[in-house]
Amino acid sequence: MSESLSSAIPPWPGTYALVLSAGVRSSVDIGKLGTLPLLPGFYLYIGSAFGFGGLKARLAHHGKMATRPHWHIDYLRPKTSLESIWYSCDAKKREHLWAEVASEMPGATVLLSRFGASDCSCVAHLFYRSTRMNNENSINESNESKRGLNRRDALIGLMIGGLFTTTTKRTIKKMEETSGARAQIPGG
Repeated sequence: MSESLSSAIPPWPGTYALVLSAGVRSSVDIGKLGTLPLLPGFYLYIGSAFGFGGLKARLAHHGKMATRPHWHIDYLRPKTSLESIWYSCDAKKREHLWAEVASEMPGATVLLSRFGASDCSCVAHLFYRSTRMNNENSINESNESKRGLNRRDALIGLMIGGLFTTTTKRTIKKMEETSGARAQIPGG
């Protein structure tokens, strides 16, 4: 992660999403979890940072290659490119809601169950799509009300799910206005 990107991220607690891409078919051993089939396309990894250094420390860790992998994502990072980082500074853990909503996004696939979710009941915190998604078509009001989600949380989650699309200033502005979430684009 670039120095300017790292300095823009606050050291506060929060929830984040990494948008990654892979260009070639391969496989990645994910420690004791198993083998992840790596397919060309886009990956959305959702996590939280409530320890020392908050988002700044956790995202700086994810922005570089770990010499000794600690988290599942550490095994995947060397085989992917970091496209963008999205985060919400908040003392409330939102990663499980974001993961739930992302799992319901059209075309989102779990390639390895329990990835990033060994400490919770989520199916996974890593989702794959072969193509980018269009943000404008990702909000489904009926699903939101059916599950009784808070509108702000649902919008955050749905927009995170829509992150498989190219990040634009309009999308970032819309996301910031509706949820308080922030985006950072490596090298941008």
